[in-house]
Amino acid sequence: MAFRGAANQVAAIAPADLRPAYRRMWTLLSTSRLRLLALAACSTLSGFAQAAILYLLVRSALIIASRQHAAVVLPLVGSAWHPRLSELIAVAAALSGLWLLLQAVMVYLPARIGTDVLTSLRTETFASFVGASWAVQSKEEESDVVDTLTNQVVRTAQAALFFSGGLASLLSLVALTVAALLISPVAAAVVIVAVVVLFVVLRPLSVAARRLSAHRSGTSLRYAGLVTEAVRMTEEMQVFGVGEQEQRRVTEVVGEVAEPWFRAQFLNAAVPAAYQGATIVFVIAGLALAAAFGRGQVAALGAVILILFQALSYSQNLQSVYHSFNDTWPYAQRILDVQARYRQAARPRGGEEFDCFDTLEFRHVDFAYHPGHPVLHDVSFSVRSGETIGVVGPSGAGKSTMAQLLLRLRDPDQGDITMDGGAVARFDLTSWCARTTYVPQAPRLINASVADNIRFLRTGISDEEVVRVAKLAHIHDDIVSWPHGYDTRISDRVEAVSGGQGQRICLARALVRHPLLLVLDEPTSALDLRSEALVQKALAGLHGRVTMFVIAHRLSTLAACDRVMVIQDGRLEAFEPARVLVGSNPWYQEVFDLSQPGRAAADSR
Repeated sequence: MAFRGAANQVAAIAPADLRPAYRRMWTLLSTSRLRLLALAACSTLSGFAQAAILYLLVRSALIIASRQHAAVVLPLVGSAWHPRLSELIAVAAALSGLWLLLQAVMVYLPARIGTDVLTSLRTETFASFVGASWAVQSKEEESDVVDTLTNQVVRTAQAALFFSGGLASLLSLVALTVAALLISPVAAAVVIVAVVVLFVVLRPLSVAARRLSAHRSGTSLRYAGLVTEAVRMTEEMQVFGVGEQEQRRVTEVVGEVAEPWFRAQFLNAAVPAAYQGATIVFVIAGLALAAAFGRGQVAALGAVILILFQALSYSQNLQSVYHSFNDTWPYAQRILDVQARYRQAARPRGGEEFDCFDTLEFRHVDFAYHPGHPVLHDVSFSVRSGETIGVVGPSGAGKSTMAQLLLRLRDPDQGDITMDGGAVARFDLTSWCARTTYVPQAPRLINASVADNIRFLRTGISDEEVVRVAKLAHIHDDIVSWPHGYDTRISDRVEAVSGGQGQRICLARALVRHPLLLVLDEPTSALDLRSEALVQKALAGLHGRVTMFVIAHRLSTLAACDRVMVIQDGRLEAFEPARVLVGSNPWYQEVFDLSQPGRAAADSR
């Protein structure tokens, strides 16, 4: 409670526009409160130790110069101490040892605090992203997420580092000022006035630096986005010969990033230089005042001069840290806002176990990505467990959206999705994800072995299970023909497997742990005839064992389907066996005719 009160006091004396930032920083540093408390104690003790060392050194120098032993008046106590030179040096040496130890601790603690913040931010931000709903995740640019978890997190950790360093400088400054007050109140008053005046005079530069930093945060995201896109599109750039054009695009953004970066660096360097020059003027003024009011107190004046220089150096460091904090805080602000947005969209947990069902129903389901522009409208159907359902329709009809609703990646705006009469939302998400699965249109592989790609981060899956599902997906023979078999390392950017092989690896991944519901989105759209035949064979082998929804443009993919639904303009136009649709649904009839090689050739003549 006392530490929270101190935090509130620091926020209260901060500039009004930065008080929310300081309060949020205290929240960000919640896991490092004990370290901050230790840092505060060490900084205060270090300031007093340093003041005492400087005072004793001046006294020792005077004794050496004058060869006279003068009494040392102890502040607050008022009693005089008549030490020998050796005693003064011994005490100064002991205090120096203590001061060096405190300095080591003061170097260690901010570094540890910054590391703690870096670790917790990376962990918590990624966890909040993973835990957010697909509706939020799907809106995030890949480059933005990567930049947030790398560059932005590092800059936020630097903000915490500057904040803790600023706290140490502030408390050391306070301790030295208090020591100067005890020795010479006039000189100490000059220090206090100097700190306040310099802070006020230089604050506009700090505000400008903070605005530049906020602008840099945005432009760095754009730069990261362009670079990520360029890396992803390298093959296309090579084929179309547009590498120079892409380079010009990136160069333009580099220029946009460079100018704010230059201005911020200039301000960060110019402010300490201006501060240093001003401190000399204030020290001279303090010395003049102290000499005018304290003639004859040579040792006190000498000590005050040294303490003034040291105190104002801490003040200068504090001002520099303040600018650096302003430079990095926009990144911290964005991280905290991103975390809050992800957590607000966290998917609910808890509910019934999902282990079986007899019927799956859509009841008057509506869904729109944007209000007033429905993607699905009044969709109703019922499917029995074990059925294989084909889903066809023109591009943009709403097929992939329906797949996301089936997988509970999105919730309907109106209507209900039920299993055995109860809403699917009643099932626990962990249990649901264990028994529902998905094969995307393009195979997505992780940088790992074939076996680990099939396991896909799920624990407790034996080698025997991996081989079993690989055989079901008709990829086992290909895998064992490779030099390293199931240990072969693959990824999206490693040319170890073809598109068809990657698709069947993803199908094997989907079949682990005996799913109850399997959704396939265009599983054969980009496959050669042999790979397509193998995927169709795999689907035929699963018929009746798992409920499948197969989204397809090729009618050949629907060979194993019991019924086929036709979706047009977000509406369910027909839901019948394929043989019935040939004569009853105009859209399906047209596609069927186009898929017949002989008829298509005749029509072309």
